[in-house]
Amino acid sequence: MLHSLSSTPSRAALRRCASDQAAHHLGSCRLGTVRRGRCDISVAGWRLSAISKRSIHPEYNIGLIHNGMPITEWPEKFPELGEEDPSFEVSEGERIREMVSEVKAMLSSMGDGEISISAYDTAWVALVQDIHGSGAPQFPSSLQWIVENQLSDGSWGDDYIFSAHDRMINTLACVIALKSWSICAESCDRGMKFVRENMWRIAEEDAEHMPIGFEVTFPSMVEIAKALGLDVPCDDPALQNVHAMRNLKLKRIPKDVMHKVPTTLLHSLEGMPGLDWGRLLRLQNSDGSFLFSPSSTAYALMQTGDKKCLAYLQKAVDKFNGGVPNVYPVDLFEHLWSVDRLERLGISRYFEPEIKECMDYVHRYWTKDGICWARNSPVHDVDDTSMAFRLLRLHGYDVEYALDFPWYSSLPRIETRLYLEQYGGGSDVWIGKTLYRMPYVNNDVYLELAKSDFNQCQAAHQFEWLELQKWYTKCGLAEKGVSREALLTTYFLTVASMFEPERAQERLGWVRTALLAQAVSSFFSSDSCSRDMRQNFIQEFINYPSGPTWLRGKKSGEGDGGLVGTIQQLLDSITSNTQQHHQKCQHLRRAWEKWMRGWRKEGEEEDEDGHVHCLSEGRDETGLLLVKTIEVCAGRSLLDVTLGKQDEMFQSYKRLTRLMSSVCHRLKRASPLIPQVPMQFTRTNS
Repeated sequence: MLHSLSSTPSRAALRRCASDQAAHHLGSCRLGTVRRGRCDISVAGWRLSAISKRSIHPEYNIGLIHNGMPITEWPEKFPELGEEDPSFEVSEGERIREMVSEVKAMLSSMGDGEISISAYDTAWVALVQDIHGSGAPQFPSSLQWIVENQLSDGSWGDDYIFSAHDRMINTLACVIALKSWSICAESCDRGMKFVRENMWRIAEEDAEHMPIGFEVTFPSMVEIAKALGLDVPCDDPALQNVHAMRNLKLKRIPKDVMHKVPTTLLHSLEGMPGLDWGRLLRLQNSDGSFLFSPSSTAYALMQTGDKKCLAYLQKAVDKFNGGVPNVYPVDLFEHLWSVDRLERLGISRYFEPEIKECMDYVHRYWTKDGICWARNSPVHDVDDTSMAFRLLRLHGYDVEYALDFPWYSSLPRIETRLYLEQYGGGSDVWIGKTLYRMPYVNNDVYLELAKSDFNQCQAAHQFEWLELQKWYTKCGLAEKGVSREALLTTYFLTVASMFEPERAQERLGWVRTALLAQAVSSFFSSDSCSRDMRQNFIQEFINYPSGPTWLRGKKSGEGDGGLVGTIQQLLDSITSNTQQHHQKCQHLRRAWEKWMRGWRKEGEEEDEDGHVHCLSEGRDETGLLLVKTIEVCAGRSLLDVTLGKQDEMFQSYKRLTRLMSSVCHRLKRASPLIPQVPMQFTRTNS
């Protein structure tokens, strides 16, 4: 839970800007993200590490943190893969399923947006008099909300985060509402006491914590309070600074322009004097609001008596039982940022149908000029537009001026691990006109599900890593030119690209195929290996005895040290539990044969007559071999291709891997500093 700003470890910490891509640390202090307008800023608070939950297996000490990342201290004897405590797997799996169901319910129930109530905006709504002239409040339930939600220190605002700007504008607005209707004198006195004692804090607080339009609206609230006879400390230097900021901003506002075309200024009309309402009403939203702001719309209703304004406010008051948020609706914002959070937290695969519905919804309201935080807006903002653009392209939707292809430049698990440190769940708040919360965007269920999923994935990866090391030793790959560093690098890149526990067969097939291909390449490229020896190796592979490998001994080809048998064992293990076992095994054997026959030393090529020529670059199509292996491991058949039918997606893979192979070779030749990473690291999302 976040503590007040006044208890922060250092003021320098508050000046750090938190983006969606990085986490900030101050010892054990975590910075919770809040939103100011269309950017993120930092509010200090204390939070446990993102993976700080009970260990996956307590005896392994999984969950320890070193330099911000989890570490594991392994026992001397580690159980075999598949010997984990079954009761743990059931309970953890059931817990994950329950949280997935809960999140699915959230996503399926999205409407105009779930958002917290703003005391400031509620106070403006409470000030509206009965439009029929009875002298009573038009929205008595809003006045009642104010009475029932004063905090223990006499203020109004967010109960868990102290922001001087937020507390002051909320408190003064609520006191004005109560004073205007001459009720709850004791609550008014407590509120004004808070204002007088804390006005100085505004000057001490960073400008990044100032709500949208504060410098315009707060001085207006002070003038209203003075007119009501409230004792406001007008001579406080902090208030004088705000007045100076207001005067400067109003001088820069082109009022003629704001009366002609929709701008973001429509969101803060309550703080601007001398408006031409006859012209402004033409800029009203179709839902009756002024840029979805209850306070701006309430002010407009008081000035004009417009029925569309009344209808908008009545709908909001009914929806939130008297209180109103600082902005409503927020449907596009909620749909977009919920999807973004689920993807960044690494749990989006559980919600593919729901995410598809969210993106369909956003796409329905996309315009050539972009979007706003709510549908059918006359104003478009860059933040929501850029988020929509990125997510729509990522999910395969067209827009007219888009790039032809999305660019993937990060490793999903690394991004997820870093984002788990930054995402605060229900503790995260946003800054609009006041602090507010979006429970379908920031909540503890997302966070706990992401932690559990990350730890479950990590545990599976750790078991796989141990098994791969055993396999590496058993196969004697160190003697075949494959280093342990290559084993680690290959598995790391594989896990970074396909991390899901259910894709274990694809991962293991990828890693083992890549390493055996490297072993073959090491043998083929050695000085002692002639072209004839390569051909003998390939022929031995083709003629290798059929039948289960465990019934026959290792058959050693010339210089291969049992490598042919090891490859056959891998093919057997990959296809043993699949349908059409024999056909798929033969399919992979042919893929290996083709890869071996296509292997060339650097600068070596062969013409149609079998003569070897020197070229400027070699060739390695390991990527295509891996694609075929992964497809079989995933249960997706490519047998149609072997029967002569041309599969468009497969051909695309083939063209892509060849192009990438060519690029890698050219880069390798251009710079000796570039690691000679073979094509087995090609990423696939198929």
